[in-house]
Amino acid sequence: MMHNSLWIRDRLRSLNLDPLHIERRDPHRAVGWDGDTRPREGDIELEGMWMIRDSTVEGIPEIVADLTDFLTRTGVDLDSSAEREIDITLGRDGPEGGYELSVTSDRVEIRARDIGGLWAGAVRLEREMGVRRGPFLPLGEIAASPGWRYQISQAPWGSNYLVPDLGPEFLGDDAFRLLAHYGVNGMTIYGDALLYVNSKILPELNHPDFDEHIGVLRDTTERAARYGISLFWVPVLPKLGEGHPVFSSHPEVRGARLGWGERENPLYTLCSTSGKSLAFLEELMSGVFERAPLLGGLILIIGGESFYHCYMRPDLSRVGPGERRTNCPRCSKRPAEDVVAGFVAKVSEAVHSTKPGALVAVWPYSAFIWSESPNQLELIRQLPNDVSLLSEIDKDQLLDKGNYTKRIWDYSVDFTGPSERILAQADACRSRELPILVKTETALGLEAIHMPYVPCMNRLEEKWRNVEGLDPDGALQSWMFFGMWGSRAEELGWWSRWCPDIRGSELLRRIARRDFGEACESVTSAWRLISDAVGHLPCIPPYFVGPWFLGPAHPLPFGEDREPSGNFKAALYFQQEREESLSRVMLNSRSSLLVRELPEDPSEWGFHVKDGREPWPTFISEMEEAVRLSSRALEKMDTAGDTRVTGPDMGRLQEESIAIGFLHRSFVTVLNFLRYNFARDGGGGGEELRAIMIDELRNAEQSRNLYSRAPWLDLALRVDGNFPSSKDMLETKIRLLREELG
Repeated sequence: MMHNSLWIRDRLRSLNLDPLHIERRDPHRAVGWDGDTRPREGDIELEGMWMIRDSTVEGIPEIVADLTDFLTRTGVDLDSSAEREIDITLGRDGPEGGYELSVTSDRVEIRARDIGGLWAGAVRLEREMGVRRGPFLPLGEIAASPGWRYQISQAPWGSNYLVPDLGPEFLGDDAFRLLAHYGVNGMTIYGDALLYVNSKILPELNHPDFDEHIGVLRDTTERAARYGISLFWVPVLPKLGEGHPVFSSHPEVRGARLGWGERENPLYTLCSTSGKSLAFLEELMSGVFERAPLLGGLILIIGGESFYHCYMRPDLSRVGPGERRTNCPRCSKRPAEDVVAGFVAKVSEAVHSTKPGALVAVWPYSAFIWSESPNQLELIRQLPNDVSLLSEIDKDQLLDKGNYTKRIWDYSVDFTGPSERILAQADACRSRELPILVKTETALGLEAIHMPYVPCMNRLEEKWRNVEGLDPDGALQSWMFFGMWGSRAEELGWWSRWCPDIRGSELLRRIARRDFGEACESVTSAWRLISDAVGHLPCIPPYFVGPWFLGPAHPLPFGEDREPSGNFKAALYFQQEREESLSRVMLNSRSSLLVRELPEDPSEWGFHVKDGREPWPTFISEMEEAVRLSSRALEKMDTAGDTRVTGPDMGRLQEESIAIGFLHRSFVTVLNFLRYNFARDGGGGGEELRAIMIDELRNAEQSRNLYSRAPWLDLALRVDGNFPSSKDMLETKIRLLREELG
């Protein structure tokens, strides 16, 4: 992702205010059921006239407005003079971090200690009515506490998360309202620390718009708090050219030279052990929390990106034999874990001196770059007592798949965890009584990040159970890929955190019955088949390129003379990582989204065969099985359409069918891409290649309808890159196939 919003403001503003994105952020967009349901035994129906007692307490009017909207859509008559009432009470009573509900025949009360608890109670009311498919509630008392303290999400689809532009035109209140409905109480924001610098120690780094930036941050944290949401900043520390004035004025703060090849202007970090650098860092962080006291905390990626220190990606060509793995003359005298732990301690001290309860989470993502311990156990041993560890449920695992192994080098929708690495880290944290947060993906994995969620509900539900099993203090439920979309997959996080006793097939049937009525069994069967299908995806592919990402829009490789035009190129925002802080250079570059050929050995994609098997035939056979199973899932959805499903149930069913259909079409494209390359490179005949082209042309033409019915599938609507239109790419592909076939 980009490291700030400054250079793409117009685009971010346009996407946030786009009607399609706004509609998707409405948590009640699909509320409504057939009118033939009745209350269960022990339930009451909200019949007659009801009122919701309003309040001027900050945050409660937003809950009242939300419940009013939900109940109106559910058919409840509301009147401010009604005798039956719903009361929302903020006080000292109730479970820590949770809520209490009380339901009688003429009164419903939600009680909690804070606004977050009240939102959780209001959402629980909506969930109870949802699974009953009508305005029915169970009589009696419910007291609930969350399974863990922090549930942190990415921003919703189309909403901005990049600093500093977090005002309403870039990140509206509807974003926080959507998050609250999915059990989320935190949202990540991301980007350059330099935007918040107003320093006496290193005034050369001061930003001229500091007051405006910090004011927007403060205002946004206040808006979010009305929905029970805290913002958690993932800061990117400076990467500066060697001629930067700060190095001229304060040469002792120049740290490691970064190792991204020869450049006219090499980049350097601030030194991680220089007294002046550390004093600046303390000044920066304490200043941010003083001016934005409702900021929830920091997530510090200290492994391979973002929170730069002298051991993070240094130029090792400048390190002599036997020297430590950094070229910084000061930091190289100390072990990496010692340097990083001391670096983090200064940040933690600064933050907690200003806001004692703030979260400071250390995330060793890709710390294998510098850590001598594969599980960072020495780092954990040295971390200060007032920080938390954040680590992935799945990353860096070698997954045994029977005939082959699959390297889980990043987030997976296939492997549900827990990895051996996080198990070792959790044990180390428990021995020190350090809190641990678990990074997961609640809707997708890198095998399929080109769509809002992968409808493999059984597998995703299992992943949440594995998160639970680690007894975490919190969960970071998604990185900043598609955007939080309000899917059933994301809803699993709510159930896991608030209703852990409802799990497995019982939970999935409950959700399916609520949303699809008579088609429930067909949909749960389709989910099971898709869950089986993703278990046959043989690798985690490269980021943001190839048929895995473009799906049905990715062309077959006909040769360099048939290279498609520039509409298969994009600005990939994650490439900002290699640029100087606040640079806009990469905005002028476009990278190809195409993969032209297979690697000579699929082990380059993390795929390793066993027992002397032929690698590519084994790889292809796995994709064939994924296609077969997803095709069966699509058949189940066709069967579901034949049931007695009407009204809102039909709309929800059609959306789920589109998601499953698009995933299947994407699998077919990947398979045909593999077959075509393997046949061509192996000297396959023209008829074999022609048959593959005919099949892929049919697949592409059938995908047209999916893009038309579901414009949210268009890559051009994402905010993690500036992508061409998927529909345009698809039409180019179809034209090329027809020309090639003659």
